[in-house]
Amino acid sequence: MLVVTDKYPDLRGEMHVLFKQLEEGKDAELFKPLLKAIWDTWAEVEKAIKENK
Repeated sequence: MLVVTDKYPDLRGEMHVLFKQLEEGKDAELFKPLLKAIWDTWAEVEKAIKENK
């Protein structure tokens, strides 16, 4: 993800708003699969939390 986000050091704001900008920007093709990997990992974390309650 840093490959993309490091290109935009001046972007500030709520994460989902920033990600929306990146998804629609010139680096969208690179950004989208990286973001998907993060969300996929997060889904695994949430699943593990539910299983261990």
